[in-house]
Amino acid sequence: MANDIIQMAASGFAPKPILRGLVRYGAKKLYLFPLPDETSKLTLKNILEHTHDLGIEVNVISKNQYKIGGLIKEMRTIISKEHEGNNKIYINLSGGRKTQSFSLYIASCLEGTKVSKAFYINEEENEFIEVPLIRSSVNTLLSKEKLEILQITNNKKLVTNVMLTKILGKTKPLIHNYLKELESLGYLSSTKRGKEFVYEITEAGKMLL
Repeated sequence: MANDIIQMAASGFAPKPILRGLVRYGAKKLYLFPLPDETSKLTLKNILEHTHDLGIEVNVISKNQYKIGGLIKEMRTIISKEHEGNNKIYINLSGGRKTQSFSLYIASCLEGTKVSKAFYINEEENEFIEVPLIRSSVNTLLSKEKLEILQITNNKKLVTNVMLTKILGKTKPLIHNYLKELESLGYLSSTKRGKEFVYEITEAGKMLL
């Protein structure tokens, strides 16, 4: 039974926030989301040198750090995998760009109780701040049918009420209510084409998948 501490963090222009988090809480493994610019590459090199000395395994995730939907999906996959291995997951929100920290936070919230701790280091005050997580798994946010609609819309790009009625085997009024609720939540957008509305998944909707 593992029960190791796994840290996840974004690296930007300075290695200090990442290294301080590792020294404070320890870690068996670090998942690092670096930026592609030259300054960040130097930061990454510095982190890798220090983590090697500390005996910490580092997994560098070279995703597009500005594509929030893709980042969240990748981060959620990692959180789920490490949680299945009975590990404790700590999220360091101190480094990197806003898109990276935002993605880490949203991924942590969507994975519910799988994340043990999220923290931010206030460099000016030399203070570690534990960040509260709004723990709501996707299954508690949306019903099975609404999640299916998001999945179908994500795969097919554009869908209609009639199309979803046939696929899901539900009544047209019920599908209509599901679509309107998902649209009101910002997970779908609609455009009128002829006599019917065509629905498309939004970036917010993609974050839930």
